[in-house]
Amino acid sequence: MVTRNIMYLIRCGSLFLRGRHLRTAFPALRSLISRIGAVLVRGALTPLFDRLCLTLGTILFLVTLFVSTTDWRGKRILLPPDRGQKETAGAMGEAGEKTLGERIEEYMFDRIGEFTAYNPVPAQTGPLPFLMASGKYVYEKALACPERYTFGTKIHIDGLGIYTCEDRMARRFRRKENFDILMFSVEEAKNFGRRLLKFRIVPDPPAAR
Repeated sequence: MVTRNIMYLIRCGSLFLRGRHLRTAFPALRSLISRIGAVLVRGALTPLFDRLCLTLGTILFLVTLFVSTTDWRGKRILLPPDRGQKETAGAMGEAGEKTLGERIEEYMFDRIGEFTAYNPVPAQTGPLPFLMASGKYVYEKALACPERYTFGTKIHIDGLGIYTCEDRMARRFRRKENFDILMFSVEEAKNFGRRLLKFRIVPDPPAAR
């Protein structure tokens, strides 16, 4: 009987340590008091050992009650359940939108090309220097590409940024990775010269559902 009562004391203490509401532990506590009263009436707690067990159990209960009602939880910052769940779900959602391969591709330049620069002047482009092969007027970050690259293709050049294929290279470069960067400054185009640079094709964004 004493062992059973001690187990009830430990159960009451564990309910407090788990952070449950006091009302959850009170039914077990009331049941324990009733059991102890019944045993006292029958005179079963007269031996010294039984009294010692009851005293130790009571002390254990009081200690667990004191610890559970004070902020002795390692000074952890506990977020409200709703906020923590929403933040965790948001982070998981953002991470789940892209596959591992897509994240690697974003930072991997898998091709090497020869890049030069040109100016929108008749000597370099023809009679309509301000009109590109795509039908658009010249603008910064436009690029002349071989024919196998369709107009509008985004090319990320390592160290320079993202350019868009809007013009065409000469036919003799159709089998090579040669590109011409449009620049409005003649001096800047000369200083650029001819460079071997790594680049990658930027994938099209997914279509809206």
